[in-house]
Amino acid sequence: MKGVSIGVLVKCKYILQVMLNGSETIEPDQVTIINADVIAVALNKVARDADDVKQFEADGGRVWRIISSTGEVTTLEILVGKDTVRRNVTEQLPVTWFLDTHRWVRALMVNESGDVLGGSERKVYEAVGKGARVRLGIRFTNSTNSTYFEPDNFRREELKMAAMHVRSVGLHAIPGNTTKVEFSWPVYWQLSLTNMAGKVQTSEWTVGKEESRGLKTSHAHVEWFVNY
Repeated sequence: MKGVSIGVLVKCKYILQVMLNGSETIEPDQVTIINADVIAVALNKVARDADDVKQFEADGGRVWRIISSTGEVTTLEILVGKDTVRRNVTEQLPVTWFLDTHRWVRALMVNESGDVLGGSERKVYEAVGKGARVRLGIRFTNSTNSTYFEPDNFRREELKMAAMHVRSVGLHAIPGNTTKVEFSWPVYWQLSLTNMAGKVQTSEWTVGKEESRGLKTSHAHVEWFVNY
C-alpha cells in the first residue's frame, strides 16, 4: 500500500483491522495518514506464552505496535506496571488491511479557530442519542498529518459535548524521515479530550511510574464522523 492513491487514503480513515503475517489480527487504536503512507498504532495486546498461545506469559508484558503501509512493523514490549522495555524491534512483515464497510457520515467539521466548516453540533448530538458510534479525524495546526480514532467515551450535553481517548501513547517523528514515527522515550500515555470547537487537551503520564508529565492544550482541525 506504499504510495497509495488519494481515493484509498480517504478510505484509510475507516481502517477496521490489520492482519500480520497472515496469522494475527489486530484492531488499531488509531490510524495516522502521513503524506502517502498510513500508520496504524495498536496497544491492545499482552504477551502470550511462547510455548502455548492459549496461555498468558507469566511476566505480563504489554505488546505495542506501529504498523506502516510499507510493511514495516515496530514491536515494543514493556512489562505491565513497570517502565522496563524488554523488546524493541523493527522488521518487515506481510500486512493485510481491512476497511470498515459500515456507513460513516461526517456530521461536523471545524477548523483550528472553532469555525464550523460543515455539518453541525446538533447532528452529532442527535446521532449519539440514537446510539451511533463516533470517529474523529484530527489535524493539528501547522501539520499535514491526520489521525483518526474512535473515542473511548463521549460526553453528550448540548453545547458541552466532548470526546475522550485514552488508548494512546506518545510518538515522535524519526529525524530525517517524513513518513516514519517511533515510540517516544520515556514511554508515556497521552490521554486526550476534544471538544466541538477544535480544542484538544492532552494529559500525559509516564508508563510504569504513573507520574504526570503535565497538561497541554492545542487547537486542531477536527472532523466528527458518526455511524448509523
